[in-house]
Amino acid sequence: MENQLVELAGGISLNRTLAPGGRPGHNLSLARLNALDPDIIFISAFLSNRVDDFIAECLSLGVTVKAVRHRRVFVHPAPGWDFGSPRWVLGLLHMAKVFHPQRCHYNVMAEAQIFYRGFYGIDFDPQHVNRSFAKPTDTWLWQSVEPLPVAAPHTSREKEMPCCPERILSA
Repeated sequence: MENQLVELAGGISLNRTLAPGGRPGHNLSLARLNALDPDIIFISAFLSNRVDDFIAECLSLGVTVKAVRHRRVFVHPAPGWDFGSPRWVLGLLHMAKVFHPQRCHYNVMAEAQIFYRGFYGIDFDPQHVNRSFAKPTDTWLWQSVEPLPVAAPHTSREKEMPCCPERILSA
């Protein structure tokens, strides 16, 4: 799923160059990671690692990739935005904004609020997000909610996001 999110958002997933296996992730040698040299790295919100700590650990281990050198390491604002739950659409918006800040002029947190109100019937609160794939909070229960409004499709190819040249590694 992570590969699809990166590519839908306009990136090139370097994970596609890795041999299958090693789930839930890949173990890469330092040499292989440095050879991949991603422009951007997304770390999962499930890792509970702050970006500054991740970068410091990378530097201490000898990771010299562009993403680390230029501090282009990102984590989604909440768990579940990068795979396996309906919240993946928020991860897609977040990634697209990182890849295309000049074209994506929306507030991801405001979009999260709209999504949570429409899909779950609750307010989005990043401090109380559940790590569950199925439930947005520990106390949330399925209930009947009004359907989300349907967005109109783009009428012009000019409004579509172009593929960005940045190479992405999703950790």
